[in-house]
Amino acid sequence: MEYELIKDLESLHKAYDNLLNSDVVAVDTETTGLDPFTSKVRLIQFATEKYSYIIDCFELSDLAILNNIFNSVKPIKIFHNAKFDIKMLKHHFGFEFENIFDTMLSSQILSAGLPAKHNLKEVTERYLNIEVDKSQQRSDWSGVLTESQLRYAIEDVKVLLPLREKLRQKIIDEKLVKVAKLEFDCCIAVSEMELNGCLLDEEKWINIQNSIEKKHEQLSLDIQQSLSTFNNQLSLFEGFTSININSSSQLVVSLNNMGIVIKDSSEKTLVENKGKHEVIDKILEYRGLQKAISSYGKNILEHVNVKTKRIHADFNQLRTDTGRFSCSNPNLQQIPATEEYRSCFVAGKNNKLVIADYSQVELRILAELSKDTEFIRAFESGEDLHKATASSMFGVPIEDVTKEMRTQAKSINFGLAYGRGAGSLALQIGTSIEEAKDLINIYFQVYSGIKHWLYNAGQLAIKNEYSRTLSNRLRKYKFDKNDRKEVATIDRQGKNSPIQGTSADITKQALIFISKSIKGTSIKLINTVHDEIILECPIEGSEWAAKKLEQDMIDAAKVYMKKVPIVVDVHIADYWKK
Repeated sequence: MEYELIKDLESLHKAYDNLLNSDVVAVDTETTGLDPFTSKVRLIQFATEKYSYIIDCFELSDLAILNNIFNSVKPIKIFHNAKFDIKMLKHHFGFEFENIFDTMLSSQILSAGLPAKHNLKEVTERYLNIEVDKSQQRSDWSGVLTESQLRYAIEDVKVLLPLREKLRQKIIDEKLVKVAKLEFDCCIAVSEMELNGCLLDEEKWINIQNSIEKKHEQLSLDIQQSLSTFNNQLSLFEGFTSININSSSQLVVSLNNMGIVIKDSSEKTLVENKGKHEVIDKILEYRGLQKAISSYGKNILEHVNVKTKRIHADFNQLRTDTGRFSCSNPNLQQIPATEEYRSCFVAGKNNKLVIADYSQVELRILAELSKDTEFIRAFESGEDLHKATASSMFGVPIEDVTKEMRTQAKSINFGLAYGRGAGSLALQIGTSIEEAKDLINIYFQVYSGIKHWLYNAGQLAIKNEYSRTLSNRLRKYKFDKNDRKEVATIDRQGKNSPIQGTSADITKQALIFISKSIKGTSIKLINTVHDEIILECPIEGSEWAAKKLEQDMIDAAKVYMKKVPIVVDVHIADYWKK
């Protein structure tokens, strides 16, 4: 396979002219590691239908001219897992990006809901029936390069050209062009967000974790004492010497011996028995603290970057079937939305955080999808939605709605949007399943349009084996139509996916808008959790940033929402305030 290895400026300028005049250019990099802040870019590979180039970045100190290729509408830049390459190229060379095509995101869009791998090897085998040799992927790229390494590098980028054509046609056939464009543009914003990272008050975090660990240890002793007091009386007969409260079987036997009869020690069972005995409540609290320690305890400190002293989490655009973000290394989405935890995520010196989130966006999406006039009217009125719902359900003036009525209405509003049934609702509001069914029936009498839409959404998902969002995002289903349990699951997912997926579409559109609005300023996009977006900016620019973020988020929702008004709550703080 022919290619040109570029090590001097004259050759670079000739290659630049050929690349800039191409309609489509495939791009890849080889780096000395995975972290942009501690690794270097060794090679940048380009391929067109006519030309193939490998640029040795260790030999060339000035690559600024390439920004004209990356930061222009033409040519289209093809990447596989563009986020990685963009972060590397932006951090080391300051390149900006426009008009990309990501073959990994394309594969994920097309397979959404179905099991599939999306690395380059798997995708090329699936769509091109070509086996890519990845044996050199983890070789040493910091020293003298071998011919096999160079051939590997150019083959990796050349295959992106036919792969893009295959995926592009499938995206067109599946009517996913708008979704693909949304994801590609969002990828650029996410790359910037990951590079910016967020700042953690490490000392405060450690103090909180020390307090939690101490409380966890004390609860363990309290539970042991409660269980042992009774069970030790049986030790001669039952063989008890000590009780492992992390052992489900021992816990069930111990509780049964105390007269607390439970079939298992799952969280669901314990929640159902909450309040019946002090030890049950303590076990639930103990497990909550145990989860906190393991999920977002002191181990989060391992993710503070040694160079930047900030946390640069991985935001995964399409790891969920609905299109919502997932997050890892660490998972910032599971940080509890409490003052205690969030106050540890702070603005840098002389900076403020601007935090904005959509108000009841999934319920507004349900109103948009269902076209229920009464539900839409409730949003248009600007009244407390749950009070308005309760007023209609129970036939009382809004000022006479009780706290209990509002709680029941709120539980149904959110429960139906999340695909929950009467059983889940009954557990949440503390009623019988029959009473929960009656409440849902009353609700559907008021909002008949919601009832019809939910029923049709579930049935269409079962019939068509897919669901669509307002952006036309696709979620596919694979299930046994003769299995009632699997069918019920698809019915529930068919109701929820268009709502949750549209929420994801809106947030991603908002990230694109705000990323473009703050380009060239000192304002930085640093975090997103579901329908929440966080900026960090100098104090003097915080008011402007807040207004711009609010407007961009509203404009993003209007791309998909045509009937229902959108509300965004925004505030400025020194920390990640809820």
